[in-house]
Amino acid sequence: MCSSDLAEAAEEGEGEPKPPPLTAQDYERVVKELPFRETVELVKFAYNLELHDVFKKLRDSCLLRLKYEDVDEKLKAQVRVLDALYSLENPDEMLEDKTVDPKAGEPVVEGEMEHEARVRRKLHSLSRVARELSALTDQNVEWEPDSASGPDLFADAALLVWNHAEPLLDTVDASAPEAPEVPPPLPDPPEAPPKPQPPVEEAPVEEDQPAPGPEGGEEGGGEEQPDAQGEGEEAEEPAAEREGGEGEGAAEAVAKEPSEDKPTKAAWKRPPPTLRQLATLVLQGVHSTFMWVQLDDALLCGTVATRLSFILEKRNRKEDALLVVEQGIETLNRARSQQILKEISPSDDWQERFALSSVSTNTANINVPRRPNEEVDQALACIQVDLLHAKFRIILQLGVDDARRAAAAIEAKNARQRLQRTKDQTLYGTKSRKMLREECEQADRDQQRPVVPRPALERELIAGCNRNLYEKAIVLIELARLPRKREEREALLAQAVAALEEGERAEKLVEMQVNEPPSTARTSVPSAPRLVMRGATEMIMMADPWLQPKHTAAGAKGTKVPPVPEVAGLALFCKEEGSGVAASLNNVAFRGSGVPRPAGEKILITGLTPNESYVFALAAFDRNGHVIEGIGQTSVPVVAQLPLPLLQIWAHLALSAHVMGCSEIAREASLKLYNTLVVEIGRAYV
Repeated sequence: MCSSDLAEAAEEGEGEPKPPPLTAQDYERVVKELPFRETVELVKFAYNLELHDVFKKLRDSCLLRLKYEDVDEKLKAQVRVLDALYSLENPDEMLEDKTVDPKAGEPVVEGEMEHEARVRRKLHSLSRVARELSALTDQNVEWEPDSASGPDLFADAALLVWNHAEPLLDTVDASAPEAPEVPPPLPDPPEAPPKPQPPVEEAPVEEDQPAPGPEGGEEGGGEEQPDAQGEGEEAEEPAAEREGGEGEGAAEAVAKEPSEDKPTKAAWKRPPPTLRQLATLVLQGVHSTFMWVQLDDALLCGTVATRLSFILEKRNRKEDALLVVEQGIETLNRARSQQILKEISPSDDWQERFALSSVSTNTANINVPRRPNEEVDQALACIQVDLLHAKFRIILQLGVDDARRAAAAIEAKNARQRLQRTKDQTLYGTKSRKMLREECEQADRDQQRPVVPRPALERELIAGCNRNLYEKAIVLIELARLPRKREEREALLAQAVAALEEGERAEKLVEMQVNEPPSTARTSVPSAPRLVMRGATEMIMMADPWLQPKHTAAGAKGTKVPPVPEVAGLALFCKEEGSGVAASLNNVAFRGSGVPRPAGEKILITGLTPNESYVFALAAFDRNGHVIEGIGQTSVPVVAQLPLPLLQIWAHLALSAHVMGCSEIAREASLKLYNTLVVEIGRAYV
């Protein structure tokens, strides 16, 4: 462009009025007209309707306003998650965006197979959304999942990530384990500054002392010296050349010295994450979001917790895996209890037999119709068994690690003592052969590391199961899987078989009382209450109608026969099994007990201890609050727990016994499955 064109453009620009700069008052006025919360709602609306152009403009506006405005963290998280989701679903636009490098941070592993590289790229793209979800739940644990925090948005984002990540987990499980992490090298220490050299002082020449010359004796020498202007000048030339050569190549010599003395170190670079590390990051974001929003799909929550804990366990992150497993078990227990409560009908007809779903997972009861959510409850119970196995397996592994650390500490202590005794030989004398032999034996013993946890931990796990025979059998199976002698394994598996058989008998005992029709005989005291539902911390009981006896005995002479007292209500009493003979009128410690209620009304007892066994009894009261004929019959013991599929635990037991070589126990457990699942018809099997 020539100078005349520039002048014309300048004249045109001078004629146009320049827009005034935006002031803080103008910005505040615009912000008040369109608050940030409403802008976020518009962003979500545009995203749901797939209005991409509108969404991008509103998203860019929100991201820009986040830099200058103090916005609620909940709204910030929603904008960031929407931005990450849009980038995940529209990778082509990321390629067209010149300001974003689509391969920035994308890991590349040399020698990786093609399908693993494809899984890596997919997990890497999912990790951005997972990071936003993890940051949301990690930093804002005090948030309640209300409408303002957008739980539906985060739940949908986690579901989207899970649907993309689930098909990739089989490849992740089959991938090579990650190498131990190598820390970055320590930086080189700074070079010390050169020491200052003291100045060299020239000695003064005395005037009386003759200068050395050709005839100066010892000073000048009596030998012939070369001519000062002949050979001397020729001798000075090479010296000058050397000085010039050193001056010209000084820089090169200094530059070459470091490379010759110290080889240059390659810059340390963090290795790319493994497939298991990427999968852990993705699944942690999904799991934490599900837990935070309290997703009502417990089956999905349990599945995610199982897969995540399995990967964490493989990566030797046992504490994190145990936390995930416990959260999954808590979610399953809560969901199963709520599901059973929803299926309870307000009807007082005993034939509906509400309690069977909370007594046993067996579906072979012919007289009871199938429940609508029976298959879901079976699936939840099966996942709970897998999580319980993982829980006790991880606890035992942590116990082994603790025992190994304790053994290492003892080894270090004994080594210090032996070293100190060696140093003190001048005081206590030289070590004898016996002492040296004992020290060698002690060192050999100390080098051995335990492969099982402390016996106290094993006893604690078994005692923690209390009356829960399902969990007791699972604990015994996991104890037998540790490296032990054959006799110890057989003894543990035999105890697991006994626990499962006792659990089957306990289930049948409660089922008999639930299926037993109400008594039509007149009894002196009320019959035992009927179980409606049981859980880990609560139970629901119901009182059957009581037929009182007829008072036909004549009274004293001249007196009338007392009338039969009218029953105004029935109260439920509850106590722990084993702390007495039977329930009494004093057992009113639990909430809901001791309050008279009409016959047929369901009574909720709360505050029970998980895995504890309880017995119940009824007492009739008249209008004046007096007990009629004392307390009634005591029920069979009922354990505060949710049932687990016995067949699945038998299958775990059979497989473990077969792997350990305990053929008799494996055959016994397999027969339980065979007799239940296989029907022989001639030579054919169904």
